[in-house]
Amino acid sequence: MTDFFKGIGDFFVGCKMVATTRELWPYVWIPLLINIVVYVIVVGLGVYFYSDLMAYFMPTGDQWYAAILRFFAWIIFTAVIGLGIFFTFFIVASTIASPFNERLSAKYEELLTGQRVLDGLGVTAVITQEIKRLIVYVVIFGVLLLLTSVISFIPFVNFMIPVLWFFFAVYVAAFEFISYVLDRRGVLLGVKFSYIRSRFFRCGGFGMATAWGMLIPVVNVAVIPCAVVGATNLAIKSGVPQGRGDRGPKVGSRDGFDNLLDERSIDAVK
Repeated sequence: MTDFFKGIGDFFVGCKMVATTRELWPYVWIPLLINIVVYVIVVGLGVYFYSDLMAYFMPTGDQWYAAILRFFAWIIFTAVIGLGIFFTFFIVASTIASPFNERLSAKYEELLTGQRVLDGLGVTAVITQEIKRLIVYVVIFGVLLLLTSVISFIPFVNFMIPVLWFFFAVYVAAFEFISYVLDRRGVLLGVKFSYIRSRFFRCGGFGMATAWGMLIPVVNVAVIPCAVVGATNLAIKSGVPQGRGDRGPKVGSRDGFDNLLDERSIDAVK
């Protein structure tokens, strides 16, 4: 569980660095503006279609138990719609802002390690990697949507729906933002999944803090830059895999990963 709280700490390190490190500010304001525009559009559409979606999925009937089913269905589908809005905002904002997020991640890595990241990924390469991740998310999203449609009308079992979606949101958040560091090193998709699994609790803590932040109205527009920096902090501190076409600094290897910075060295970055 120590790793879980370290992951939460990584997110708040990202918040602190974005707020206090002037060298990062030029890389933050464009993603922030993009997030604000996307947030207004996505939330506006979500509010506009909320009533229609609820009317479509809500159980009908005059029986005594229908009122109980409607009450629980309202809770479940409100949670699902909320997570759907989160997922849409997260994916659209991350995709549009991905080239700027990559540069923010690279700049923080330079500050953290003291070693220059000579050539980050170009715009085309960054967007290509983002599209590959998007395909993975859509496939998993589709599976969860199918599962939701099957179990949503099964009493008691349907209470697991918000839990499944939140678990999905947690690890998508971790995978998305850690990928900026891994992509600079040419790490393949399978190795990325292995990397997340090997740091399951730390990535889970980071992803949970990020997901909760994304669910807070207005605050969530600033969460993505903080998460980019926090995920870079997590990856560099816990060791980075070296893949094909590695672009990052190489230090001594440990269990197939490069531990670029001691856990206690955060005080060196102010």
